[in-house]
Amino acid sequence: MISTLNPAGKATHNIPVRHVVLAVLVLAIVAYGAHAIERHGEYAQRIRQCLEQKPPDIVMHNPFTGRDALCVKMPDGKFGVQIVEDGSEVTSFPNKSGTIEKLLRYLFNAGYVE
Repeated sequence: MISTLNPAGKATHNIPVRHVVLAVLVLAIVAYGAHAIERHGEYAQRIRQCLEQKPPDIVMHNPFTGRDALCVKMPDGKFGVQIVEDGSEVTSFPNKSGTIEKLLRYLFNAGYVE
C-alpha cells in the first residue's frame, strides 16, 4: 500500500490494482466452491471426488459463457455434473431428471454443445 498526502494535507492510501484483482479472484474461487456445497450438499463433494478418480463420461462446452460441463456417472448409477470455468469449479449438482437423455437436453437448452 502506498500512502501519500493530498493537497488538503490528508493521507490517502493507494492500493495497487493487482492486489485488488488478486483479492477478487481469491474470493470468487472460494465462493464458487462454497456455492456447490451450500446448494447441493454432500453430493457436490462426491461428484468432485468421483472426477478426481476418473475422467468425465461426457464433456460439453458452452460457447456463450466459456464454461464446461463435466458429466460423470456416480457409483449410485446417477449422473453428476460439475460446471467448470477457467479450470475452477463453478458448481456441482446431481442430475435430478434421472436419465442421461434428459440431462443432455437440459445442458443443450442451457447453451452447452458436445
